[in-house]
Amino acid sequence: MNPYRIYRDEWARALAVQTTATKYRTFVAMPFQERFSYRSREILSGVIGAAVDEANRRGQTPRQFDIPERIDVPMGAAVITEEIILRILESHIFMADVTFENAGVLLETGIALGTKPNRQIMVLDVLKRAVAEALERKRKLGQYAVIWREGRVVCTGPDAPVVLGVPSAGKKS
Repeated sequence: MNPYRIYRDEWARALAVQTTATKYRTFVAMPFQERFSYRSREILSGVIGAAVDEANRRGQTPRQFDIPERIDVPMGAAVITEEIILRILESHIFMADVTFENAGVLLETGIALGTKPNRQIMVLDVLKRAVAEALERKRKLGQYAVIWREGRVVCTGPDAPVVLGVPSAGKKS
């Protein structure tokens, strides 16, 4: 498989697919496996899908957004294939969940950054709300969270572990 050859040979067709599509297509690169408290299908439908529903409800774009797709639905995939590259090229929006630094997701993100002409980074209000709700839920349950604050990693919460080199906002020394 040669991503450059695919891009060279398929970019015009992919652009035509984007231009003639009746809805905006979103390609979601994310880990397939359910691991620890990570629930990929819940994130896809409950966070990303909710953002799409909200955007469609607001109706502020020329087209509606299609249901976000990940490559394992419906056929399943374990390696980066030409089909994945074509779907990345044809999508209007590429979204990556880099939780666990999944090698496939990182590679797909690199392909998207290298082949998609528009490299905008979008922060969705729904995603911000979901993170705020998750942090509040952890606080209410007395669980710690690892967050990014003022340019560094911070452990916050009453049971935050003491990790060398990582400040804790929950424990007093």
